Amino acid sequence: MLQQRLWALSLILRSLCCGIGVQGTVIKLAVMYPYSYWDKGMDAMEERAYKGAALAAEEIQSNITTWFPGATRFEVHRKDDGSSKGQNKGLVVAAAQSIIADSYQGVIGERYSDYSKMLSWTLSTTSIFQCSVWSTSPSLGNKGEFPTFFRLVADDSFQGLVMLRLVRQLGWRKIGVLASTSTYGQDLLDKIISSADAMQVDIASSFTYDLSDVSATDYRLTNLKLAGARVIITLVEGEEDAVDLFRALKRNEMIGPEYAYIGGDNMLQIGKANNAQPEDVANFEGLMMTEPLEYTDQFSGEFIQKWRTQYGYEPPSGAIAHYDATYAFAHAFKHILNQPGVVLANLTSNTWNDILQWNVTDFTAISFMGAMGPAGFQPNGDSAAANFRILNWQNANGGYRQVASGTAESLQFTTEIKWYGPAKPSDAPKFNEDTIGYQKPLPAVVMAFTSALLFLVVLSIPFLLAHRNHALLKPVSPLFMAITALGMAVVLLTIYVDAKEIPDIVSCNSYMALMTIGFGTVVGGVFVKLRRLYRIFDNRISQRRVIKNEELLLNVFGVFLTELVLVLVWAGAYPLQSVEYLDMLSEKHYYRCKTLNSSAADGLLISTMLLNALLIVVCCWLAYRTRNIYSSYNEAKAIGIAIYNILFCAIIILVVTHLTDVGVLIGWIIRSCLVLVATGVTYFALIGRYVLGVLSKTDAETFGLVGEGSASSGGGGGAAEALKGLGIRKKPFAAGPWKTSTLAVRGQSRITTSQWKNHVLTLFAKPAPILSLISEREPDVGIALSVSTIEVKAREDCFTIKWPKGAVQVQCESDQDAEEWVEAFATVAKGDENQGRKASVRASAITDGEKSV
Repeated sequence: MLQQRLWALSLILRSLCCGIGVQGTVIKLAVMYPYSYWDKGMDAMEERAYKGAALAAEEIQSNITTWFPGATRFEVHRKDDGSSKGQNKGLVVAAAQSIIADSYQGVIGERYSDYSKMLSWTLSTTSIFQCSVWSTSPSLGNKGEFPTFFRLVADDSFQGLVMLRLVRQLGWRKIGVLASTSTYGQDLLDKIISSADAMQVDIASSFTYDLSDVSATDYRLTNLKLAGARVIITLVEGEEDAVDLFRALKRNEMIGPEYAYIGGDNMLQIGKANNAQPEDVANFEGLMMTEPLEYTDQFSGEFIQKWRTQYGYEPPSGAIAHYDATYAFAHAFKHILNQPGVVLANLTSNTWNDILQWNVTDFTAISFMGAMGPAGFQPNGDSAAANFRILNWQNANGGYRQVASGTAESLQFTTEIKWYGPAKPSDAPKFNEDTIGYQKPLPAVVMAFTSALLFLVVLSIPFLLAHRNHALLKPVSPLFMAITALGMAVVLLTIYVDAKEIPDIVSCNSYMALMTIGFGTVVGGVFVKLRRLYRIFDNRISQRRVIKNEELLLNVFGVFLTELVLVLVWAGAYPLQSVEYLDMLSEKHYYRCKTLNSSAADGLLISTMLLNALLIVVCCWLAYRTRNIYSSYNEAKAIGIAIYNILFCAIIILVVTHLTDVGVLIGWIIRSCLVLVATGVTYFALIGRYVLGVLSKTDAETFGLVGEGSASSGGGGGAAEALKGLGIRKKPFAAGPWKTSTLAVRGQSRITTSQWKNHVLTLFAKPAPILSLISEREPDVGIALSVSTIEVKAREDCFTIKWPKGAVQVQCESDQDAEEWVEAFATVAKGDENQGRKASVRASAITDGEKSV
């Protein structure tokens, strides 16, 4: 600041050194504004400022001898400072230098407080005083820095109080404030903050913004929104800054019927700013602006008529203030000339103050009746009048419309305010209830479907146990079907618990416990069934014995116990609490179940999720490994469908619950529908279709199962009992076929694959030692093997057959049955004592030990 003043002083001294200084009989005022810049898009500065001053000057000139005896002319001149928004304020100083050089007696200007400061610093060492009708920064009242500045407009101290009075009279108590980095914005922000408590207004939050930093601006606007501010005072740098700010507000979804904005008088021409576009105008709807009162019915009628007569149209805003500012100089100059020892030549040469040594208090020791009303000044040169009007932007009326006037003590409303929406916004968010509840339409529909499915699942449990020996149910383990159904019922109960409108500690922890245990029971039941299938029919371990029911029950109990321990630790040590939320950003009121110790609870949540995720992954892997089991054992495919469905739904539920914010009600609907889908598909795949088969009296073979058992049933007899249902039968050694059975076979040959499929094995001793292997499904497909070319080995309850062109594995009823087959091969290979050379010849006729049959 000191450097700027020294620079201004150097310019003045340079002017004086050049001998600039004219004595005469002409009194001149400069009306200094950025004409060349503002006239491009807004109401011409010439009309708003210069023509108002010119009208007063003409009136004074018409009576010049009465005003200033000896003077010949009283003139006002346009002075273009050439500056614009963002340009170097040094242009203002350069324009002020020319004013000093041309011996002007006074200056009317500038528009912005920052520009007025530069002008005042430049003029401060001369006798040229400056009057502003638009610069309202309180700091300009500091006469130590700006000794020759006075103004015919109330400073922002009054404007800030009027803004707060407007807030209170409209019934608001809570506001937010956005201030630019300009002197105007910061000074007015300070005044509002210091006066808010006395006016009983709560400032929710206030921010200084810099629109050149988009991310920082968006961050501050979001925080202002989160603070709950819905009535916002905007202290902008000017009209163009206001347009850009409202674009940022629009970008952050802060323009709408729930918001109200109040601005200062430097937003008067916002709709005509150079950067304003047609689409910007919609953002201003409902905007309110405080402006020093210019035109009144009581005082301004005569000026309005003079303007109409002179120019032929209605006077624009600002014209009347410049009219009064010109008269203020005229009264001050007349007051100077009335002082002893001062003559007109002292005034026109700007040497009068060398005689009087006046400060701004002395210069403004005047009062007069102006076109705006009684005009007077405080000791620091500020206007003694503090009347304001309130303008409301109404697009339907093409711009601002006056709705109230008055002072910081009281405002009188004369016209209804037009808001952005149909009604006056609240000063705090009106929260929308985002809760569930049993009576709401959508939850009621979801729970109706839940009730139907739950009734079906629960009814199936006693049905399965009562018909556990039915030919259709026995192969698919009705005991584990009932356990799975019980888990499904527990999971379905969570939909009701989760739907409570205002959750409490009981519902929060009940939901967590039921979902964890129910999910674990369902997946655990599916896991043991897949494990049994894998142990019997997987290509790599087909020789293993099946798992007994007792062992599988222990597996299910182990899963259940682990889930139960996690639930008890969670609910006992870190119970979930119902937490109420008022979301300022989304304007929603809702409840969430949270724990006070978030770190520990997160650890337990992750542990539970990892346990169940591991179960699902293992189930998916088992389902994939058993996908190619022969269709007679099609339970594996149904289980695979069920587990993939559970995985898919679980992933979506996790994403919706933990990674998105769709709201409480929508989130509940998504979760509940996915639970219904997962439970419904699993029920139909694993239970429902069998129950329906029993009720419709469908036999096992028609249903896709062969006989009374399946490899997955694991009844008390293990694989032997299970394989009885696959059509396996033994025939005693006798003439013709020595031994024949229908057994599960897989391996490398022309008629077998890696899948288990039923084949009819027949061992002949006469007329030649031959083994025939014929597909049960396709009786015309088979091969004949010469016993002399094959190698047979038994391993537990299966045996392998190898010959030069292939090898197969055969699953038997038991270890004993496998041994009997190996012994039969050995007996036939040795040959019967009555078998002659012809039999050997017939057997050797099979090329390479294999022949198609």
